[in-house]
Amino acid sequence: MNTGTPETFLAANPDGLRLLLNHLPQGLLILDQDRICFTSQTLLTLVGLTDAETLLHQHWEQLIDDESRQAMKNALSALRSKVRNNNPIELILQSSSEKRLYCEATFALAAVADTELTLISLRDITAQKHQEQQ
Repeated sequence: MNTGTPETFLAANPDGLRLLLNHLPQGLLILDQDRICFTSQTLLTLVGLTDAETLLHQHWEQLIDDESRQAMKNALSALRSKVRNNNPIELILQSSSEKRLYCEATFALAAVADTELTLISLRDITAQKHQEQQ
């Protein structure tokens, strides 16, 4: 059993962080200046993609449905102005199957070296939305 610190684990396993992030139960999207710099395998599966390269370096608007873009802009603006409101918002994502994919999104900022990254956790609530609509 490994009783070391997370830093020890990551130092011994250079790909450990990516492995951990890819296995989160929620989708994870990381933005660098509004451009996608990481997307977890869970999120790729959710939107029906197999290769992260299709999203990397794209503006986040490529992933968010037109109907949800203003809510996303407002959430990012509030986050960056340090407004203390981490209530989840509902977003509709673009998916390869053209069906409406509803997600609950929460946001956080992370300083890494000289860069401030935006972390977005996305939980699929599509089934719940369909039940509410019936």
